[in-house]
Amino acid sequence: MAVVALILELFVRVSRTDIKKLEPITGWRATVIKLIYKINLPPILSGYRVRVINSDFDYSYYLGKDYKRNQQLPKKASTIVSNHTSWLDSPVLIAAYHPGFCVNEESRSVPFLNTLIDCLNSVYIQRQGSPAQRKQMLEAICHRQQLGEKDPRFNQFVVFPEGTQSNGAYLGTFKKGGFASLQAVQPCVMKYNWNKVDPSWNCTPFAQHHVLVMSQFWLSTVDVHTLPTFMPNEFLFREHADKGAEKWEIYAWAVREVMAKFGGFKLT
Repeated sequence: MAVVALILELFVRVSRTDIKKLEPITGWRATVIKLIYKINLPPILSGYRVRVINSDFDYSYYLGKDYKRNQQLPKKASTIVSNHTSWLDSPVLIAAYHPGFCVNEESRSVPFLNTLIDCLNSVYIQRQGSPAQRKQMLEAICHRQQLGEKDPRFNQFVVFPEGTQSNGAYLGTFKKGGFASLQAVQPCVMKYNWNKVDPSWNCTPFAQHHVLVMSQFWLSTVDVHTLPTFMPNEFLFREHADKGAEKWEIYAWAVREVMAKFGGFKLT
C-alpha cells in the first residue's frame, strides 16, 4: 500500500486535488484515482481474484410482503455493511466497490496513509473514549450516510458492524454505528475460496501470514455478494419489536440475520 500512497500523494499535489474536504471527487480526477488503485491492487490482494456477484434475497419476512412496491430507496445506498474476516477485506472491497471506510481518528495525522484514506471519501471516527466521544462518532457516521444519500457522487463507505474480525464461519453481534441513523444499507457478504492458507488472521504473525497467503498466487478467489438494499420500515419495527429495545437494535438484528442466512454463518 506504500507504493499506492506515494503515487496518490504525487497525483494529489500535481493535480491540486483537495481531498481534505468531505466532498465528492469527480471528473477526470476521480477516474485517475480509481485507475491508480486498480493498477496497484493485484499484488496487494496476494493473488486473490475478486468476483463481484449481484445476489438476490427476499426481505418480506422482515419488511412485509409488499415491501418492494412500497419502499422508496435512495439512488444509491450510502453504506455497505459487510462481514469482516481478514486483513485482505479492505483491498478486496476497494477492488469491488471503491468505497471509503470508517477509520481511526489517529490515522488523520499519518502522512501518506491519510492520503489513501481521504481519496476514498472515508470518515474518521474515535472508536474508544468517553460517552461524548462515542456520541460524536455516531454523529460522524450518520452525517456521512446523509451526505451519501443526498449526493450519489460520493463513494459508498463500508461499515464492519461486528467491530472485529471472525474466522469466516461466525457472525458476531452488530454494533450501533451503521444503524443509528436508520438509513438504508447495502448488505455485502464476502466468501473466501482459499486453496492452502486460510486468509482469516487468527494467531499467526502478520508478516508470516502475508507470505503464506501470497504463496498460493492466483489459486484462490473471493466472492463479494452484493445483496439488495435494505431499507427499514414500520413493519419491521412493529412485527419484530421483541428483537430490540430500540429501533436500531431491531434493524441491526434483521440485517445480521439476512447476512447469516445468505452466507451460512453461525451466530455468536
